[in-house]
Amino acid sequence: MRHATLRPVLLAAALLAGGAAAQPDPRDALARLNALGQALAAQKCPRPVEVKTSFVRNPSQREVADEMQSIDCRSFRVAIYRSLSATPPRESPMSVVLEGAHPLAVDPWAVGASAQAVRAGLGAPAREFGESLVYSLDPRRDGRDTLTFEVRGGVVRALNWSWDVD
Repeated sequence: MRHATLRPVLLAAALLAGGAAAQPDPRDALARLNALGQALAAQKCPRPVEVKTSFVRNPSQREVADEMQSIDCRSFRVAIYRSLSATPPRESPMSVVLEGAHPLAVDPWAVGASAQAVRAGLGAPAREFGESLVYSLDPRRDGRDTLTFEVRGGVVRALNWSWDVD
């Protein structure tokens, strides 16, 4: 079972390493960053600081409740939607917030990188909020899946992936 959990992490590491030598195309870089966020969500952490679970009513099912799970992994947090009404049950990431160093997050995509380096690698963001830069992870989904580089003083303080659960 441990090998199954490492698979997304190894895939993300390979994708990130593949673009490290040359300046990546922004679309390729965003695909790699999406894979990194998905890998963090799938991996979670072996010893979470805190796990919170809440049940939510699925509008299409009267008797079955789905659940949302929030997992605090010290340097990052993961929010997961677990569709218990699906057969078999399906798990979809809702968000990942990376607030510290992680071996898979490397410059210029790491906490502590400069906002200038992010712009140089990814181009102009889809939106800006204060200093923060918001990029669309999939142009076909019209901004429903995003990666926000939370910036203060020109430095990335957190990476925030957000996926719309279908």
